Amino acid sequence: IHAVVGENGAGKSTLLRALAGLAPGRAATAEVLGGSGLPRSAAEAEARGLGHAPQELLLCDDLSVAEQVTLGREPRRRSGLVDRAAQRERATLLLGHAGASLDPDARVGGLRAPERKLVQIARALAGEPRLLLLDEPSASLDAPAAAAVARLARAWTRRGASVLLVTHQVEEVLARADVVTVLRDGRHVSTGPAAGLDAAELVARMVGRTLP
Repeated sequence: IHAVVGENGAGKSTLLRALAGLAPGRAATAEVLGGSGLPRSAAEAEARGLGHAPQELLLCDDLSVAEQVTLGREPRRRSGLVDRAAQRERATLLLGHAGASLDPDARVGGLRAPERKLVQIARALAGEPRLLLLDEPSASLDAPAAAAVARLARAWTRRGASVLLVTHQVEEVLARADVVTVLRDGRHVSTGPAAGLDAAELVARMVGRTLP
């Protein structure tokens, strides 16, 4: 789990959007999952093995939970029609990974904000990503749901994948991350192990000075 931290405006979410193929044309040098350069679209990012759960709730209110979670990856019958039973089963599995117990037939527009957040995270898992991008995943979640997402991140690394975690919560970084990168004003400040890093030092790197 590689945490990316910094103050507001440091460039954390911009970095994740670029990796997710949502910043086409951005000049950058990148090596991502064996591919050279940034993905040019969200579809290319998914094809290269990235899954992205952005901070913003980018969901379709008129879809069912199952339809939203499997959007673009719907299980189909030989006839080409969507296999609704398999779709609900797959969505329930992915929601379970995210720590959510939701009716797969419920409409997304009728969900509360924390539930919508978990649906978005489950959607990011649909392609079995090798690099999971989580932007402020615990925002708007209560403590049990945030803990479930933390367990998901660790479980995903045990599958041989990596997690890039953007969060402003210093305690979450120190408790969950293996590696920490600090950004400030759009520039790289440091990257190193989380072990041995304390809150005061991390905040000092984020703001560029030691706080009293």
